[in-house]
Amino acid sequence: MAEQLSAEEYEETFGLLAAVAARGRFAVRTAAAPHYRRYIAQRMVAAKRARGALPLPPVAGVTTDMARAPRGVTDGNGLVFISHRGEVYPSGFLPLIAGDVRETPLATIYRDSPLLRSLRDADQLEGKCGTCEFRRLCGGSRARAWTTTGNPLAADPCCVYQPRA
Repeated sequence: MAEQLSAEEYEETFGLLAAVAARGRFAVRTAAAPHYRRYIAQRMVAAKRARGALPLPPVAGVTTDMARAPRGVTDGNGLVFISHRGEVYPSGFLPLIAGDVRETPLATIYRDSPLLRSLRDADQLEGKCGTCEFRRLCGGSRARAWTTTGNPLAADPCCVYQPRA
């Protein structure tokens, strides 16, 4: 595996990205760091609380403020990757075959593949991602979970956040 940032280094990078986004006239979207959405959501909630707003649940009202990326993980959820041989993957980062368009129509694979269905169901996530209040907003990296554990539904090892018990 290529050299990976630590969970703490991801958080530092997210701070830098958020600062760039605040100064720029553009949105910042990460391709393989869905936990950046959790980071931004936490900052938005903290800012609302600092302005004297009533205490909010951790994710209340944040999804509409992140217009460029309506969901965190898109692996098999609005996105698939089709190889030159017709193999359908949840994404270009997650090399697990969900089907083959030479044998099955893409719509059928997308709707019925057990792999894709499980990736779309945030309640099937395991470990801390499965108990995280941000699991529907973020979802963690399914590719990193698979690369480090062999299980695409396992916890993202590069997220520093600890869900509330």
